[in-house]
Amino acid sequence: MGIRHVHAHFAGMAARTAFWIGRFFPITFSFTAHANDIFAPRDFEISLDRLVDAARVVVTETDYAEKFLRERFPDRAHRIHRVYNGLDLSLFKHADFSSTPPLIVAVGRLIAKKGFADLIRACQLLMEREKSFRCEIIGEGLLEKELRGQIQELDLQERVQLLGAKPQHEIRARLAAAGVFVLPSVIDPDGSMDNLPTVIMEAMAAGLPVISTRAAGRCRCAGWCDRASV
Repeated sequence: MGIRHVHAHFAGMAARTAFWIGRFFPITFSFTAHANDIFAPRDFEISLDRLVDAARVVVTETDYAEKFLRERFPDRAHRIHRVYNGLDLSLFKHADFSSTPPLIVAVGRLIAKKGFADLIRACQLLMEREKSFRCEIIGEGLLEKELRGQIQELDLQERVQLLGAKPQHEIRARLAAAGVFVLPSVIDPDGSMDNLPTVIMEAMAAGLPVISTRAAGRCRCAGWCDRASV
């Protein structure tokens, strides 16, 4: 076949498929570890320890995750490397901050670790302090009904919108229209958390100030991080 090496993303099924390919063919493999696959890994027949032991190289996208993996696997630390993600900056239009009222934008799956319930509570505080604003949360997920109920309970229907999933070009357009980007991620009880969500870098590519929490590697990138209590 001419294939000498396989690289997989996430230390999940893809990396384990690469592991088995290497058992049957003279092919080496490597993988990029991202977030839950290392911070709260699922139980697989092939453990994360065996994956790291067998891989030629393990890549991750933040200094935080690199340190996490090197401390967990000190004998294989020389194989673990940080490679930052990149963006095509030509795709992004800089925000002009002309939206009236000011627009807060958040993007992510509607799941607990994204912390959108905290963002909605923060919007309630802004409303109580008679601040003028709008907030758009882009994404879909299991907590949509719960978050819509929270918005209604706090009487924020005119201020906070759940826009559902959007294609990339629409997300970039909403970032360009925003005044600030917020991603109030939290750490789940099982250790599940984001590492460095690409959307943070996308918001910065649009010239937006970014407010996030101190989960994992984002403080290396974002200018202002809160202790998961936005």
